Amino acid sequence: MHEVVAKRLINDPELLSIARDRLQRLRNVNPHGGTYHKRWEELINGPMDRLLRMLTEPSEEAATLRQESPFTTLVPSEERCRVFEALRTAA
Repeated sequence: MHEVVAKRLINDPELLSIARDRLQRLRNVNPHGGTYHKRWEELINGPMDRLLRMLTEPSEEAATLRQESPFTTLVPSEERCRVFEALRTAA
C-alpha cells in the first residue's frame, strides 16, 4: 500500500499536509508510539527521497515503521481493499 502512497506523493507533494495532520491524531490516540511518530515527523520534514525510500523499502526497520503509518489515509478505502486483495491472492 505504501508504494501507492509514494506514487501519490511524487505526483502531489502537498499531500504531506494530510500526513502531518494524521500524525498528530496518531500521537493523540497512541502516545506509546512516540518513537515511531518522531521518526515519521523527521521523514515528513526531511528530503522527499528519504521518505519515499522508507515508504517502499523492504527492510525490517521500514516494515516496522509502516505499522504506525500516518499515510494510510492517502489511499481511498476502495483502493486499499484492492491492494489487500491483490496481496492475498499473490500469497
